[in-house]
Amino acid sequence: MLTNCIQAARSSHRLEGLLERVDLFRLDACRKLSGTRRAKMGQFLTPMPTARLMASMFGPQQPFVQLLDAGAGVGSLSAAFAVEMCNRDERPRYLSITAYELDPMLAEYLEDTLAACRLECNRAGVDFEFTVLQEDFIAAGTSMLRGDLFGQKPQEFGNVKWRAVPGAELTSRSSLCV
Repeated sequence: MLTNCIQAARSSHRLEGLLERVDLFRLDACRKLSGTRRAKMGQFLTPMPTARLMASMFGPQQPFVQLLDAGAGVGSLSAAFAVEMCNRDERPRYLSITAYELDPMLAEYLEDTLAACRLECNRAGVDFEFTVLQEDFIAAGTSMLRGDLFGQKPQEFGNVKWRAVPGAELTSRSSLCV
């Protein structure tokens, strides 16, 4: 019993450390990015207290969870979500995050954030994988949906199916988006 309490305390401390590190990434990125560039790119860079609040609002999860972070920045929202899932009594068995970030500097921080999330999730018994796509989410989604000569083939993202065949109905099932 005491051993379990000690392990839980260590795990909680590591997870808190992860969130602190990601918030330092956010502050460092804010320092490096000009206000003009941030405004032009629509970069908000969510503070950790806000990210944690948002992550806490997710209801009960399934054993297999997929998260889409459409403008991930340094990964504050994704990290807060991963920590929230790892702190729950009923954890998912599998967590997959697909994160889009156009800015190359932020994408580097994002890779580091998600690699740290993988380590902590694995320690908590949650299989974790991630994909960072360094492209504009809206442009990529529009291209997939359009299905024209300049678009990509229709793809399945997680458990959301997109059909880009002229006249076909767009169908979707549940997925988590941040």
